[in-house]
Amino acid sequence: MKRKYQTIIFDLDGTLLDTLADIVKAINLALFSIGITYKYSYEEGKKLIGSGALIMAKRALEPFEVSDDQKEIFLKQFLVNYEKFQCESTKPFPHVLEGLETLYKNGYKLAIISNKPDFLTQQIVAKKLPVHFFIDVIGKRDGIKEKPNPDILLSLIQKNHLNADEVLYVGDSKIDIEFAINGGIDVAILTYGYGNYGDSLIKDATYIASNFLEILNLLLG
Repeated sequence: MKRKYQTIIFDLDGTLLDTLADIVKAINLALFSIGITYKYSYEEGKKLIGSGALIMAKRALEPFEVSDDQKEIFLKQFLVNYEKFQCESTKPFPHVLEGLETLYKNGYKLAIISNKPDFLTQQIVAKKLPVHFFIDVIGKRDGIKEKPNPDILLSLIQKNHLNADEVLYVGDSKIDIEFAINGGIDVAILTYGYGNYGDSLIKDATYIASNFLEILNLLLG
């Protein structure tokens, strides 16, 4: 019997990799560079995640009164820190590495679409995940709208000659659900990630999983 899904596309931060400690460190050091000594905690950092690095950084500044010059310095320093520290504490979530290997060996096409800047996405995937498992790895690129706009998803589907009905997106947030729905594909949400899991989030997802093994059970039985 033919399986329902042939291609699995993953979000990155909060889905495959626990990157938050390094992101929070980059934010806190950038705040310090403009004279703000407040330090975001790991849990507070979860509320900043989503919609890409620059929007995340701007959210971090919202509680503080800063000048335009300070904002510019902060954003530049944040991006420097973000690249410098992004692999320091980052690690795959439990069962991700063996799960990806199992899916790969069972013939699934795997890909990643992230709102992280593309050059950082390429770096971190190459260092922390088996990059040869993936038919495509895509981060935020100039001239392409980030998730939840579906353009990058539709482009990947077209480029790789995929059937949208056979594609599942796996993420951890409301943005991931909106992204999949906008692109006309099913979506599974992992609740160990950084998202806010209200009733509406649960209702709109095609599947809900509490760990990566449940994704394997969904796909392989």
